[in-house]
Amino acid sequence: MKIDEIIDYFFEASRIREIGRYGHLQEKFRNNVAEHCFHMIILADKLIDHYKLDLDFRKCVRYIYLHDWGEIGMTSDIVAVDKSKGNNREIAKQQEFERAKQSLSRFGLDNDIKDLRDYDNLETEEAKFVMAIDKLEGPLFIVKNGLDNIIDSCIVDGEFKNSSYDSVEHFVDFEVNFPKRAIALYPPLKDFAEAIMERLKKQVVKFK
Repeated sequence: MKIDEIIDYFFEASRIREIGRYGHLQEKFRNNVAEHCFHMIILADKLIDHYKLDLDFRKCVRYIYLHDWGEIGMTSDIVAVDKSKGNNREIAKQQEFERAKQSLSRFGLDNDIKDLRDYDNLETEEAKFVMAIDKLEGPLFIVKNGLDNIIDSCIVDGEFKNSSYDSVEHFVDFEVNFPKRAIALYPPLKDFAEAIMERLKKQVVKFK
């Protein structure tokens, strides 16, 4: 890439901070995709070191900053629970890949497009690992804010109201068990995922 292209690429990448996350929650419980990616890089670095994983960290970082590239131009990402309904996941995945491909093609970055395709298709151990920590960063963000606090914020006139969940039981079951998806993707992270689940369960008990 030429210097001017690198600068323009940087500007394009910086747009991920404009993509909100957790749009179905109150403002104080939201973040953005740039923060999400930053958190994932921290997790990747520390988990690779902790478990002494034979993974290419640079490739992991590339997957991390590319994995939500297809959301550039959107005001908010699609909530995980909404993606899980019907065939929404596959539709969203294909739409996001096509948007990312269109954006990256402007810079002639065939390698980035290939890496994103490899990530989506879990072609490498790094892809499986990164997709697993993608499933863990969200639950950690919820632990940080307090699952009990988030539930409490959804109670209106004594009733649980949230556009993405049918009931408080649905919300709790989905969020507490979501880390299991990371275990299925990358089993070496099993005890880490279970530790997150235990923290979520304790917060639910506190709420009750």
